[in-house]
Amino acid sequence: MQYLFSTRQWESKIVAARRIFLFLDFDGTLSPIVKHPYQAHILPSLKTYLRSLSCRKNIVIVIISGRHREDLIRRVGIRRGIIYFGWHGLKVRFRGKKRFLNTLVQIKAVVKKWRRHCSHLVKEDKEIILALHYRNLNSQEKECWQKLKKELARFAAAGSIQLGFGKKVLEIRPPQKFGKGEVVKELLKSKCRGREDLAIYIGDDLTDEEGFCALREKDLTIRVGYKKNSAARYFLRSTLEVEKVLGSLLNLKSEYN
Repeated sequence: MQYLFSTRQWESKIVAARRIFLFLDFDGTLSPIVKHPYQAHILPSLKTYLRSLSCRKNIVIVIISGRHREDLIRRVGIRRGIIYFGWHGLKVRFRGKKRFLNTLVQIKAVVKKWRRHCSHLVKEDKEIILALHYRNLNSQEKECWQKLKKELARFAAAGSIQLGFGKKVLEIRPPQKFGKGEVVKELLKSKCRGREDLAIYIGDDLTDEEGFCALREKDLTIRVGYKKNSAARYFLRSTLEVEKVLGSLLNLKSEYN
């Protein structure tokens, strides 16, 4: 991985592109990582840049998150000019939904049982996805957490659920094939992406690796935070530098070039 601001090659790609497809994660990318998921908020300066970029006809902005879509829109605070995908791109209707929701009721009961001994485990109910944040667990609670994970692994082994891992978070998801990579491919296809178009993906988590892999070698894949084995070509040091990238994009890509 190369530090993005150690080179200017990416700037020339932006200037030369006919259209820009800008894919963004939310938590850890547009919002700093926080102790509690409900505290997440977009940085005001980032919101200003996003609002300006969303008015450009030659820039398509797509925000993909594991959050519920309406929660995501509310936290970003810009309804027009941005395409939003919640639940990592999972569609509202999917095969086996009723069966999965019944399984999720059982899992919530299991989680409730273990949370009595694991009070710092934060449960985030996203309707179809259940996220368990274990960032704040103490040493004693970590033992309970390992036991809970073993119980959840049994459901996954039976094919009833899919477990997704992120930064100090475990998600219980439907067993269907979906993810950010699928969203990227489908959207670029639906928008008739041409050879002169450039896709940019900025994210910070394991789920974003699928998005990085879905793009061409000539595209810009940028990870927030260095990770040795990431599929991203470039990295940024913090969410503050995401702001710098969006500002550069706004300056480099005028309404007409």
